[in-house]
Amino acid sequence: MHWKRSTQYAVQVLIYLNLRGAMHPGWVPRREIAERLNIPRVFLARVCRQLVRSGWVEVQRGPGGGFRLAPGVESVPVGSILQMLEGPDWAAACILGFPECTDDQWCPLHPLWQSIRESLTVALQGWTLEDLTREAIRRGLSV
Repeated sequence: MHWKRSTQYAVQVLIYLNLRGAMHPGWVPRREIAERLNIPRVFLARVCRQLVRSGWVEVQRGPGGGFRLAPGVESVPVGSILQMLEGPDWAAACILGFPECTDDQWCPLHPLWQSIRESLTVALQGWTLEDLTREAIRRGLSV
């Protein structure tokens, strides 16, 4: 399983906006997000557009503007975030990378990976953005 770089960045942005908003409410400039998370500005612009289109992030243009988490997004399950960013089959790819690996014709790790994948999907539906943010704080992420 491998998440796209844009998915990794999007989840980082959501965590950062949640953390930043809890400590310092208001709009967060794109420059601050890019610098704090070490995300190239051009790439960040694309990620933020996707997050705004999803309704998870709000944007205000102009001086004093920036981005902030939309109300209620902190309770969105991580599994739902991944499904929106990666697509409905985000965990379906063969762990060994065999393109022909399916439930009918599988690789040697398929039965084990299928079990892990199902457990991971259930676990990520039980974790919210708020849970990820609390864990990030516990591990030392600050704004």
